[in-house]
Amino acid sequence: MLVDLVNDTEYIDMKLYNVIGTIKGALSECVVLGNHHDPWSAGCVDPDTGSSAMNEVVNRKGSRSRLGTSQNHVPQNHVRTQLCISIDVYPLTVRSILASWDGEEYGLLGTTAWATQNSDHLKRNCIAYINVDESTNGGDILGPVGSPLLAETLYEAAKVVPSPLGEEAEVDNGWCLLDIGSDFTVSQHHLGISSTDLAFNAGPRHAVYQYHTKYDSTLWMERFGDPGYQKHKAMAQLWGLVAFRLASNAVLALSATKYAQRLAEGFASMNAPAAVDASELQRALARFHEQASHLDGFRAGLSEREPTDEEVWAVNSRYVAIERGFLHFAGLSQRPWYKHLAFGPGLWEGYGGVVFPAIADAMFLKDVAVIQAAVDLTTAGVNRVTEFIRLP
Repeated sequence: MLVDLVNDTEYIDMKLYNVIGTIKGALSECVVLGNHHDPWSAGCVDPDTGSSAMNEVVNRKGSRSRLGTSQNHVPQNHVRTQLCISIDVYPLTVRSILASWDGEEYGLLGTTAWATQNSDHLKRNCIAYINVDESTNGGDILGPVGSPLLAETLYEAAKVVPSPLGEEAEVDNGWCLLDIGSDFTVSQHHLGISSTDLAFNAGPRHAVYQYHTKYDSTLWMERFGDPGYQKHKAMAQLWGLVAFRLASNAVLALSATKYAQRLAEGFASMNAPAAVDASELQRALARFHEQASHLDGFRAGLSEREPTDEEVWAVNSRYVAIERGFLHFAGLSQRPWYKHLAFGPGLWEGYGGVVFPAIADAMFLKDVAVIQAAVDLTTAGVNRVTEFIRLP
């Protein structure tokens, strides 16, 4: 049987609108919170579950501000948290911004345009980007993806937020990778800004849900996805708490050791041809792990006393330098827009992420010289970052 399929689509030019709101703070450092507002179809899960959580985060911050709380509490490091809100509503001491992106479903257009236009400022000042497309897609597993640097902050915040399931929520422990699925892409893979994407995800025991169809509706959410909207509430609490901790702690609660451990795991599963010499990369990863442990230990010691401004700067600048240091400004050879040598979206994995993307890309070419060059390039990146974070 022959079937003729006709795709009758109207192509039109449209403007995209990013909604960016700013709450002023003392210094220029920032944490960006983002969610897109354009749906593929009905959009109750993607992106409205994330948008509703973001609105609640903004409402909480605004309520505290109108009560005068912000006049009495300035984050210790005066970081401005970037949140998506109306620009002139909240005259706060603590600088905060949220970004509501447009054009996500059509190629991450809104966030990519904004981030590249502001790339110099973001590279100098942005500590982290926290994205929520979906508070929940009906699943019961807290399944974030993101940079391992943010793991400790996320886990500590998750301990505080009550489980929306009436029992301890299951957490996906293999979360420390980022794919190309949403608006964190330009931050993590192009600008070298630690990023994470949060969601209560469906697991293997859950039915296929209504992703990007007309059934992505409020009715489905109320009956099946999140009756009572408890997972929505928990995500708003988690999102806000992670952002607040990143913005208010004098010393950033980041984890260089977890970053080193994730890279070591990636090396162990690399499966390079026998003719490729990866011994220098292995030694480089060992040195990176050693210096990462020293950095985390020094940071932990500062939490037991009042650190000096010089100590705060010494620690925080080294943590930020990890992500920036892994940027290769010529980009990956087969896709130069992607510049991160530690983590990246897989070349053929769809939404999946990989460790050491330059090496992973080279593997597909089955050319020993090309693979060796990628290994050497990655080794140089690891050594560069190790020197960046080395304490006196």
